[in-house]
Amino acid sequence: MVYYYFAISHAMKLNIKKILLLVIILAIAVVLYPRLDDYRRESLQSNIDKKIANDERTDKLKKFLGGQKVKQLAPYNYKPGVVVAKGVAAPHGVFALNGAVYVSSEKDKALYKLVNGKPQKFADLDFVHDMLPLADGSFVAAVFNENRVVSISKDGQVKTVLKDLDGPNGLVRTADGTMLVSNYLSGTVLAFDPDGSNQKILVTDMKGPAGLAVNKKNNTLYIADYLESSVLVLNGKKAAKINFPGLTVDSLFFVNEKLYATVGLNTAGGIRGGFVELKPTGEFKLLIDPGLPSPLIGQIDNEGIIHLVSPNDPNGYVLKYSLDEVTQASK
Repeated sequence: MVYYYFAISHAMKLNIKKILLLVIILAIAVVLYPRLDDYRRESLQSNIDKKIANDERTDKLKKFLGGQKVKQLAPYNYKPGVVVAKGVAAPHGVFALNGAVYVSSEKDKALYKLVNGKPQKFADLDFVHDMLPLADGSFVAAVFNENRVVSISKDGQVKTVLKDLDGPNGLVRTADGTMLVSNYLSGTVLAFDPDGSNQKILVTDMKGPAGLAVNKKNNTLYIADYLESSVLVLNGKKAAKINFPGLTVDSLFFVNEKLYATVGLNTAGGIRGGFVELKPTGEFKLLIDPGLPSPLIGQIDNEGIIHLVSPNDPNGYVLKYSLDEVTQASK
């Protein structure tokens, strides 16, 4: 009987020791897990910063920005988005038009159409930077490296609309149907009819006009100046420039009385891509930080879906977000 008592007592002591050891291990795990998660995030950010540091465009962009750093950049918040396609070499434009998504590859000198998530060549064009749909289902496109604006039929047939341009970059249509194209290399914005007639220079002497957006209710035109970290606002004869220190502003979108942009953020680690809401005061709200180097390029379609690409993304991703979701998440 005494033997059984000592055996049971010894077993209980062993179990108590095991329980105490398990409690100590759990306590250590609770303390260390957040730190491990922070370490994972810091490691991921470090890898991103290394890619940024090796970006061949970083030094040029820093010179354009005058060494200014963004002040409103939120803490690192990785938002990967939905990958709708991958493997596009040096993607320099993405366009959701007429129920399909098109992606421009500067490296391949091609415009691709995404079919079941895979890029299929739609037209041989060298660096399409912007596209607009026409009523008949065709498109008008600004082809940067070919210095022309073209029309593209539904089956990919290309016809020149404007030629001898200077790095056509952004396209937009005004309330009366007039089209505008920015000439990045000559610092001008040109107005024209969809067939290429009635050409007229509206703006001159900009450093690097890029994306265009229009508030059709009051005919206000917004022009991104990529090389001056600013947006030029034109309404009739009135003009104002809003400076955004530390940003390279590329694509512009005016949606629901707000101005959005794809940008490059001049951070301590280099140029990082972002999607932001621009404020009239020169401030901005960072809505999407996909963790990619170089300025982002993208589009918001009529359904409020954002598509984004990064020219220096080694994976060639096409990312998709909901404008409603990212704006609600930022509140």
